[in-house]
Amino acid sequence: SGFSSERFTWNPAMTASWYYIESQDIYQQEWYGFEGAPQTLSASFQLPLIDQNMSLGAQLTQDKVGPLKQSSIALMYAYQLKLSYHDRLAVGVVVNMSQFGFDGSDLLAFDLDDTSLGLGEGTESQLNFGLGIYYTSVNTEEMDESHFFAGLSVMQALPGDLYFKDVSAIANF
Repeated sequence: SGFSSERFTWNPAMTASWYYIESQDIYQQEWYGFEGAPQTLSASFQLPLIDQNMSLGAQLTQDKVGPLKQSSIALMYAYQLKLSYHDRLAVGVVVNMSQFGFDGSDLLAFDLDDTSLGLGEGTESQLNFGLGIYYTSVNTEEMDESHFFAGLSVMQALPGDLYFKDVSAIANF
């Protein structure tokens, strides 16, 4: 599943949490055969630095849905505290740079007076960051055994609206 293999995208404290190098490429096409159907492309890499009790990660993502496009790069860092032989607590941070694009030239409208219909083209960039904490009750050699884990994260610490200067549409992210 997307959660088990890309858990660090939900919580940066889970970056390379099992002490092995992970890399993954994903391509997903929904509604195959429909023009403007959602497409997602993602590539990620996680590197544990075991002797320093930390890990690094990176993810490149591109989402395209109809006239909307988002390209982003996220860089993650996590530090792990060994509380005992089994218990570990990790804290992490992520920095995310995204570029959003809108191209309304191919939109079909049934009501041309619709004020929410965005016309024109535009691109905007946005920088954000997130924080996370993660606890697990198992060490890396016993990860196939039953264990308890819990985490909490905020992946978009800077809320805000995204405005395309040359387009009449507004998107909240």
